[in-house]
Amino acid sequence: MVRAGEEAHLYSWCRDNGYVTIGWFGRPPVDIGGWSLGQLEARFRAEYPHRGESDAPGAYGNQAAQTRGLHNVADFLFNLPVGRKVMISSPDGGATVMLGEVVGSYEFHADWNITTRFDPYCHFKPVRWIGEFERKDLVTGANLPWTDQSTIWWVEDVGAIRELDEAAASHSSAGATEGLSAQSVPAPAPKAALAESLPQLTPLTDRDEIAAAYTDFVSQLTAGVSPLRRAVGWRSGSGEFDVYWHEDERLWCLFESDQAGNRYWCCFGPDDPSGQELLSITCEINFPFDGVNRRVGGVFLKDDDGRLFIGHSGKIGGGHEGVGKERFLKYHDDPTRALVAWPDGTTTETLVLAMLDSTGLVRGVATFVSEVAAFKRAVREGTTDERELPVGAQGDTDGGLGDYFPESLLGTTTFAQQSRTIEIHLAHGPVVHALRDAIESAGLSAKKNRRIDLAAVSEPGDVLTVFEVKTSLDWGSVYGAIGQLMYYGRTGGYSPKRLAAVLPEGGLSDLEDRLSSIGIDVVRYRYSDTGVEFVGLDAVLVPS
Repeated sequence: MVRAGEEAHLYSWCRDNGYVTIGWFGRPPVDIGGWSLGQLEARFRAEYPHRGESDAPGAYGNQAAQTRGLHNVADFLFNLPVGRKVMISSPDGGATVMLGEVVGSYEFHADWNITTRFDPYCHFKPVRWIGEFERKDLVTGANLPWTDQSTIWWVEDVGAIRELDEAAASHSSAGATEGLSAQSVPAPAPKAALAESLPQLTPLTDRDEIAAAYTDFVSQLTAGVSPLRRAVGWRSGSGEFDVYWHEDERLWCLFESDQAGNRYWCCFGPDDPSGQELLSITCEINFPFDGVNRRVGGVFLKDDDGRLFIGHSGKIGGGHEGVGKERFLKYHDDPTRALVAWPDGTTTETLVLAMLDSTGLVRGVATFVSEVAAFKRAVREGTTDERELPVGAQGDTDGGLGDYFPESLLGTTTFAQQSRTIEIHLAHGPVVHALRDAIESAGLSAKKNRRIDLAAVSEPGDVLTVFEVKTSLDWGSVYGAIGQLMYYGRTGGYSPKRLAAVLPEGGLSDLEDRLSSIGIDVVRYRYSDTGVEFVGLDAVLVPS
């Protein structure tokens, strides 16, 4: 929800012209397009040193209010990308609601002279309006904070999101569908309904059930490893604790039940404790002792068959500018998501890290911790956008093959609900890791670089096979595998004997024949209780 001006006085203008807009930085008007978060914060502090609750220049000097204002501007600039749904509501207490979709990037228009009591409105994003409807027609959405005076607030209840989409679609009209700015902008491709694409899980809220799950969680993450007494530090203090180091997964764990008040305190990091005088916590996966507490990141989840999973909201901290949930979820490469149906009627989205009673629990937690560590490092180095760039646009520094290295995103499990059964598929990192193990078990060396997932290399150094792993059978993924194999496999100077696409089971029955006709072998994989199993791998590990 983007507030349409003070007391929503710009509602009609936004509706009729196809924009959402905010004030700030208006005296004199400043174009903030292309700014970084650091630039935004520095200018904000300089221009509004005394902003308070009233937003009046020189009023009250409330630092918390100033911080909220900065977050609102940052949300508008960074977190309203093309395709994001957006709402405005009318001045009469939000009785009428307009829902649309952002269709363009930030625009600066100081010459439009949209004035207010304070700063002029000169920051805009174009919107294609979908429909206008009455708030009284909503059920779940009626409980949203419609009278909230924040510049921007977010709707997280999935049931409310679905209801808003349906209301807008059923009240669409030619006049409300397109604003002036949207008429020449192609509509984004429709997305599948969230409830249809994600499974729904139930959180544990009973104290005894949570305690039992926590005991199992700790037992599995401490099994087979001896505790090391180490100093562990965090922003507000430090202390000595027993930590458990999993060398293969690059994960240390710390568990305390009386350290954090109303929750089980579970801390993690990827750094080897050997020789470390002080360990820094990368992230926490804490669980409430009982009840509903969505301020705590961790949650134990249960499916219809009674199986338990580890969930996390994605809320992470770290005391560094730019570290937070929204940016982390944008950075995280294809995390596992599920819906959580809370007993208070709220439905939220969560990340699923692993199944509790499975051999993949340690790796699932390590995957998440590794991803958080990579994100925090990228924030510090200013490289969080690199994942969105084509590999070729990130520099040509890895032309040759090198030793295998774990990916920063080891992958997670994704879930699809079919006939009340959640089937587990592994994502990219674990498949590459398992493929490495299989190649080495065949007496070959596994090599890789930033451009290719893996190469099987014989003792004299001959490259037998270059592999490209994909975790989906949609044609975009298949075409991507073809392009990467043909380009990087053939032009990287490796001279491989074979090219192989590693794909999940299923899909077109003649996929192997189609790819074989252009010189690409297909290796299939599936997930079992013992890990990743490959079909057809042996055939591509011998010279052609």
